[in-house]
Amino acid sequence: MPNFTTLYNNYEKTNNVCGFCEQYAENNVATRFLLVRSLDKNHLRDIIENYSTESPDGTIRMLAEKAYNSSVTIEQLIAYIESKRQELINQRTQELDGLQDVLSEFPVVNCGVRNDKVDDIVKGFVRNKSLKTMDALEFELDNVILPKIRQYIMWSYYNQTANDIIELFFLRHPTVLPTLRKIHDIDFFIKIDKKIIPFDLKFTHISDNYFDQASQGILRNDDSTFDDFYIDSSCKTNELKKLKTYYQAFKREHRTFDLPGISGQDKASLISNLSATSIVSFK
Repeated sequence: MPNFTTLYNNYEKTNNVCGFCEQYAENNVATRFLLVRSLDKNHLRDIIENYSTESPDGTIRMLAEKAYNSSVTIEQLIAYIESKRQELINQRTQELDGLQDVLSEFPVVNCGVRNDKVDDIVKGFVRNKSLKTMDALEFELDNVILPKIRQYIMWSYYNQTANDIIELFFLRHPTVLPTLRKIHDIDFFIKIDKKIIPFDLKFTHISDNYFDQASQGILRNDDSTFDDFYIDSSCKTNELKKLKTYYQAFKREHRTFDLPGISGQDKASLISNLSATSIVSFK
């Protein structure tokens, strides 16, 4: 059976929680670990005091290891978390009070940033050698760079706050088991057929593959198949090919930016390099 350090390190570096759960599915090791991982300091101290001879002192990682190495079972962890559900709901409700009204007043905001790489905008600005006067530099900063960053912050705030409000509705459902503290890639657990399934709440309106698919042409199905839409297979191009063509033309026309060659670049790096120029934005 893997020890706590192995589980902790592998979970921290993964971006595939499903894969982690499959890797450590035997004896429900992953489930028990993730339930412990979802507890904060005070909760871990409670578990240690009730199910271990260890002292309830140390950093949160040390406490999590002591709790994991204790005799506490999955059923006992679930019962403990359930006992804290209403307290958590009350806390979240108080935190979110009034924020729905704030969101209702939001204007339509264009993000202009993909993959959350705001620093690419800053890099493009500080590397822009075409700004030859202080007036030009300040104009670019005040009228191009700062509005983009402001839009991204507004967009991110709306998404995060809306996500928190929606999550609160899930936490009130009896088949949902909350995480008592925020951990990466897991917003709550769902109880299905006596199993505990970690769930990462997402409501993004655009998926990672949308742009490639949309650029090929999305057509409506006329038959009774499961999917309402399908990709036009007759289309010979996609977003990546169009992006490469545009990148090469932009690089030729704006040599002062000294953009890297196209060889070896994927879609994310092409977008990042173009966004960094502050001339091109992606919505």
